[in-house]
Amino acid sequence: MLIFSASRRPLLDADNPILFSGAGITPRVIHRIEPEYSSEAKKAGIQGVVVTQLIVTGDGRPTRISTIRPIGYGLDEKARLAIEKWQFEPAQ
Repeated sequence: MLIFSASRRPLLDADNPILFSGAGITPRVIHRIEPEYSSEAKKAGIQGVVVTQLIVTGDGRPTRISTIRPIGYGLDEKARLAIEKWQFEPAQ
């Protein structure tokens, strides 16, 4: 989950922003890039939460990233671009 605020920084401060994973198995984020705040959202004064789901591969890369709760204004795309650069420690 990525939370966007008008301050151009996500509001989520947790080291591991994963809120749910299947079967009690949770990968751990070891490197994350914060998403950029889109100019479209900034102009419109939009802030909110983008909720995504993904699969972490055996080498710790995110794949099959999909937005399950979009907010629009370019923020969904910014979230996806950031998540594509994340690195995980896969669940064991």
